[in-house]
Amino acid sequence: MSTQIRTWTEHCNAEGEPLRWELAINDRPVPGGYIEKTADGFEIHYPHLASKTHATLDEAKRCLELAPPISTAGLKVEKIANEDSDLISTTEAGEMLGISRFRVNAMVASGVLPGRRDNGKILVDRAAVERKAAQGSSEGPQGKFASLFLFYAPADERVQYVAELEADNVDTIERARTFVQEVMEDDSDDAVEVRDYLRMRNFLRNHENEFEFSHATFASLARERTQRVSLRVSELVV
Repeated sequence: MSTQIRTWTEHCNAEGEPLRWELAINDRPVPGGYIEKTADGFEIHYPHLASKTHATLDEAKRCLELAPPISTAGLKVEKIANEDSDLISTTEAGEMLGISRFRVNAMVASGVLPGRRDNGKILVDRAAVERKAAQGSSEGPQGKFASLFLFYAPADERVQYVAELEADNVDTIERARTFVQEVMEDDSDDAVEVRDYLRMRNFLRNHENEFEFSHATFASLARERTQRVSLRVSELVV
């Protein structure tokens, strides 16, 4: 994971009294990351953390500086939407554009659509989505956010197979679903599942020392399973 350097920007009231300190990571502002002076002390705000009041500013800053790092890949917003923008969820934006929410995330991450983060969630500028929909084109970067992954784990083996799928390719997704159904109906203990990018990434991180992961195409993964089924059938016949 890359180094995340945290800095503060101080904001004062008309009398020059400091009231708010906004957090930046590697010189990029963190929406929702700030400290606010209240009558009870210094209240911290940070994505995925509950608000909490500290007695001193130093304590509040120390708390946020020790907070879990933010995954810039998962939360990246290249073009920040205006504060007065009408914001909608990535799911709603995807429905308006006829694409997946993963592809919307990719478009926000690359600056094709302006957005903001709110408590760790990506929100998108409705007006920009409407303009994009009116153009009659949903072209935009696919990237890893636009992908789904077919995960196949043969029973009693260390090797786990991962195939990347295009989330907007209906034919590919249908074939993957058929593959999943075939494995589930098979008389074996093989595991199979279609997972989104974040879930697949977290799984790989959590089990990197437990299994070997083979990144394959869908076609090669299907061939791998066919060979295994053939071997099992041969063993039963013998």
